[in-house]
Amino acid sequence: RVDVLLQAIASLAPREPALKAAIVGDGEDRPRLERLASELGIADRVLFIGALYDEMQLAPWMLGSACLAFPAAIGLSMLHALNYGLPVVTSDDRLPHGPEIEALRHGENGYLYRDGDVASFAEMISKCIGDRDEQRRLSAAALATAARTR
Repeated sequence: RVDVLLQAIASLAPREPALKAAIVGDGEDRPRLERLASELGIADRVLFIGALYDEMQLAPWMLGSACLAFPAAIGLSMLHALNYGLPVVTSDDRLPHGPEIEALRHGENGYLYRDGDVASFAEMISKCIGDRDEQRRLSAAALATAARTR
């Protein structure tokens, strides 16, 4: 559901001029998603990184991010993000998620958005990135959660 993420980024763009999204991963849907980013006018804000499996290549992207916005069906990526101190924003439809979703505490170490609702996704991303004090609080909670789940 990267399309939902792209739509959320487009809706945030006017009020978040520095916002960029790094899409880590690859697949047959990438050309369609690149076209969608262009159609939404956010091609300059979205970096399609491709698949990364080496931690040394992935680490700079995680360390340089404010949150992990994962539209749906999150699994181990959530715990990975928490270990980097990244709050997580993902869907409130828990069924497609892996068991790792149990570590997410809405408003504590990340946020749940109404599944499929672009405006809700954008709002929760904005909560993570819009206020430096909130970012610090969420990041500290993410690291504390990661420490408890090791």
